Amino acid sequence: MICVHDPPVTDEWVAYTGYLGTLLAAAPCYVSWAELMEEEETVLAAQPLVVYQEKECAWWQRRWRARHTRQALARMGVSVLVARAPRWPIRHILLVVRAEASDATAVSWTEHLGVQAQAAVTLLPIIPAIPAIYRHGSRVQLPLPLLLDPHTACGHYLQLFCQRFLQQGISSRISQRPGDPNHQIQEEINAGVYDLVLIAAEPYSRIERWLLGELVSPLLRWIDRPVLITRPTN
Repeated sequence: MICVHDPPVTDEWVAYTGYLGTLLAAAPCYVSWAELMEEEETVLAAQPLVVYQEKECAWWQRRWRARHTRQALARMGVSVLVARAPRWPIRHILLVVRAEASDATAVSWTEHLGVQAQAAVTLLPIIPAIPAIYRHGSRVQLPLPLLLDPHTACGHYLQLFCQRFLQQGISSRISQRPGDPNHQIQEEINAGVYDLVLIAAEPYSRIERWLLGELVSPLLRWIDRPVLITRPTN
């Protein structure tokens, strides 16, 4: 587990990463951004997770920082926990579900952390908007009951995920929220007491993100707690 920080290393940072290391049975390895950039391939080799310490900043700096963070994380190609305002112990986890193949890695991380931390899990299925090419003006949401029906892909995924959590003894529930996909996430996080948010990285090209909408970058602009952006490991 690689822990990327801005010097100096604080007691809070050591305590939080030590807690994560206990959950993951991994010894934290502390490096600065400069060290990571100099030996990125060597440092990240065989590492399933990077924990990135992001300090608080003014509201007008968040958009620039979110863009910088997204670009840096995409370049790493591994799962990254953006440790913004760290919270521990982890008791409540929010899993954002897209009903896509990329969810598999996020579910695996949630399953492991949920068992080790004895945390409750809330699944938030993102009900997609009509693609940009087919709409005018604001996003139009597809019918909520239709996409959560067990016979649909989204409903089928949710059933499988809940069954996996039940088998591991993890308490889970499904939350449903209407509105724009990014609004769904923001409303759920603001209404809950989540210590950690998990979401799969978007493998889309720039055009695909425009057509399908993106979730990770908008989330990083405002979220006030740790978020784990998952990617499959080679």
